[in-house]
Amino acid sequence: MTSLAKVFGEHLADFYDELIKLYPKNNELRAGKTMVDTFKKYNPRKLVECWMNLVAKPYGDEVMKGNLNFFMTHDFEKELNYGKWDRKTNEDWMQEIKSLVQTMDEENLKKSIKYFQNLTKISRLYFNSK
Repeated sequence: MTSLAKVFGEHLADFYDELIKLYPKNNELRAGKTMVDTFKKYNPRKLVECWMNLVAKPYGDEVMKGNLNFFMTHDFEKELNYGKWDRKTNEDWMQEIKSLVQTMDEENLKKSIKYFQNLTKISRLYFNSK
């Protein structure tokens, strides 16, 4: 189980690295990478748990289909109130992600979808092995 949490954290960090290469001036991505690195070091299980609860459980089927349109048009009303940040911060973050996706070329978009699919698969494996 622990090794799957480690694999998940590494893959998520790799995804952030790819995004930072595409958007080197984006401070939110850099902050997100710092958060991932911190959790990888001190509590890797928390990363995979968050992914499972916020992505894999509610949207895993859409992720696995590669249904980008679903995510671009979904309002994520329930998710905006999640976590330690206020609703406005979460909403701004979601809009930032959507705008980044809209500017990606086809190749990078396919890579991003593949990362989401891989992360979802790893989180499911992690929880199925418990």
